[in-house]
Amino acid sequence: MSARAVSAGAGLTDAMTAAQSVGSRSHLIGALDTMRFLAKSGRVPWIVHWAVSALQIKPILAADGEQARGIARVRTMSRAQDWLLRYLEERVRPGAPLHVAVMHFGALDQAEELARREESFLRLARLGIYANPNSAFRRLLLAAGIDFEALERLVGQLGLEEAVSRL
Repeated sequence: MSARAVSAGAGLTDAMTAAQSVGSRSHLIGALDTMRFLAKSGRVPWIVHWAVSALQIKPILAADGEQARGIARVRTMSRAQDWLLRYLEERVRPGAPLHVAVMHFGALDQAEELARREESFLRLARLGIYANPNSAFRRLLLAAGIDFEALERLVGQLGLEEAVSRL
């Protein structure tokens, strides 16, 4: 948003205001396969890392602004991925813009699995794009003749990656 403001001729103060506005609406959620690196950095005691490792707990964290907190604990990364998707789905407001990034740190296969999930993609597309009459993506897709049902058929026939690459 701040890059758009600058390219539109806004000054530094306006660009900073735009960046702060986006930051205040941004949220980070994630699951940790290990707390080893948090322990190495001194952010959590080693005893916490050992206990979590011994019990095979995968903590799920959320951060908004400068506050980070644990919001759940599961026993497998597969359950963590399911939990993250449900958490995101519950917080999507129909009609509101949605931007999602999937990040990984040495777990590319798991990140790709999470990003490929067709059901989650379609739910988020329905809520974040098609339910939002102001969505630029909605206008673009509808102009191309792709309503939600057509998107659903396309993903079902081709798979998510191929459908997105054809769009």
